[in-house]
Parts: sequence; structure tokens; C-alpha cells
Amino acid sequence: MSCSQTIGNQTSSFRSQRPQPEPQAEGSLPTTRKMGILVSGLPSTRKVKKLEKYMANDKAPHKKIPKEYLGNSVDFHLHYHQWYNGHETTGEGIYTYDEGSANKTDLEKISKLMNGQRIDKKHTIRTSVVPICFDCHFPLDCEGTPYHLPKGNLEKASTLDRNVCDMCLPSPIHCCCCDSILTEQDDPNNMAKVMGQFACRSCWKDSDIQEKWRYNEENKLINATISSYVEELHLSDEAIEREKELMGGVPRPCKDITPFINAFYIKDLIYPTSRNYWPFGMNAQQYLEHIALMDFNNPLQETPDESWR
Repeated sequence: MSCSQTIGNQTSSFRSQRPQPEPQAEGSLPTTRKMGILVSGLPSTRKVKKLEKYMANDKAPHKKIPKEYLGNSVDFHLHYHQWYNGHETTGEGIYTYDEGSANKTDLEKISKLMNGQRIDKKHTIRTSVVPICFDCHFPLDCEGTPYHLPKGNLEKASTLDRNVCDMCLPSPIHCCCCDSILTEQDDPNNMAKVMGQFACRSCWKDSDIQEKWRYNEENKLINATISSYVEELHLSDEAIEREKELMGGVPRPCKDITPFINAFYIKDLIYPTSRNYWPFGMNAQQYLEHIALMDFNNPLQETPDESWR
């Protein structure tokens, strides 16, 4: 079952039942811009099937407008969340039309006729003509999308085809350092989208390349020399001094550790509010020594005594 990238668990009867589209090569996608009418203001309810049935009967908004505007081409898809304990509608849905049965001008007229209709005493719908995904019919966040619509329920358009959403046709993700396209070997757990910035396996292990990334044209503009992060001490002052004495001084960073490996979330390296912020002016080795000193000055726990013997 497909899930929305924006809500994480948003789908519709159309999206969940359609066959998965076959992967296609860049530049060979035979799609066109598809438009639909987004309906908002619907009830948020766990009675998904009941609301779907209502939106298909004679009381539905599209049944209250002249038939000459619609013909038999209209179809409605209700959007809903897939929670662990059941489904719940999002308050939105989309009207779609058969190819060639309605142009954008027709849709604007239909949208205006439906806009403001009451579903019941508490719910009044709002309608907008929007670009929709060619495959799953979810509204797209792209050129032509009405500016007033909340971004949260819109799907990003794929960079491979602007008429298809990123859920149906995932955009390739590039290494933040060398700009190569990440492979399955680089990102076996599909973490790149979640983490915001990601590196290929080669760059992940190379401190020199990471240093160039830290001072590239964009990142060098982040020039705070210290982090604003305030760390709470894990131990008492006396315990910290005992641990320092046991360690015998600040340990040198392991030669296999890089700033990316140390931080894990690469984006934290350029967030001045993060503990893992990479202060402006430091090279990669200085940064790792800076983190090692922070760890040395604030040990996580006391070394256990030998009472177990």
C-alpha cells in the first residue's frame, strides 16, 4: 500500500488499490499535466466507508450542479490517514475527470459551483482546481498550484517528471559532497530523505572531502565560531574530575572517525544550535578534537568500582 510522503500515512481508495507504476527512465515518461478539484472542509471521521458512500450518492456536491458540466466522467477519491488503530479521513478529497472530458476552464466553473456547499450543519466545503499526480491523483506542490493551499497535504513533484509525485516516481537523491546519485549500497535503509543531507559511502569516510563540503559556497555562509547549544552536566563536579583523572587526558579521535560519522545527522554540522555544530574556521581534525574535548569535559557516566569481584 502506498503512503503519502508528506503525512507519512495518508492514502486514498484510488491510491491504495491501483497497481504500482513501472519504473521508467528519465526523459521517456509519456505523461501530461493532469488537473483535478481539491475539496477541503469535509468531516474528519473514522467512518471512512460511510463518508465515501455519501460522496457517491445523490446528496454529494457534484450531484447538485447541472449535468452538462459533468457528463459521466467525474470520480471522487476520499483521502484518509492510516493510523495503527484504524483509518480516519483527512477532511480532503479530490475530484478527477476522464482524459479530455474537462479542460481547466470547465474545472474552474465546476469548482465555483461546488465551492461553499454544505455537507451538513457543521461542514462547508472549499474547492480549488489543482495539478494532480498523473498516477495516484494526489494534489501536487508545483507550478500552477494555488498559493493559498497548505503545503502539508500536497505531494512534492518528482524531479524526473513534474507531472508525477515523488511518491510514485522517487526523485534521485544526490550525495551532498560529490553530487553523485546515491545507490542502494550508499543508502540501504532509505534514510536519505529522512535525514535531509546524505553522503555516498566514499565521501562518508573522507574527512578532506567533508572539509570542502563545510566550506563550500553555501555552507561557508554559516560562520558562527561557537555553538549556542548549552549542555547540561551528566555528573557532579567531583565525579567529572575523577573520570578525567581515570582517562589520563583528552583522548585523540580515532583515525577512522570523520565529522559525518561522528555527527551521524550531517545537517547538524551546519546548525549553530546543535551540539555537533562544526564551528567556522576549524578544519576536520580540529573539529573532531573539539568534540573529543566536549566529551572529555562531560562524561556520560561514572566508571563502576570493582565491587563485583
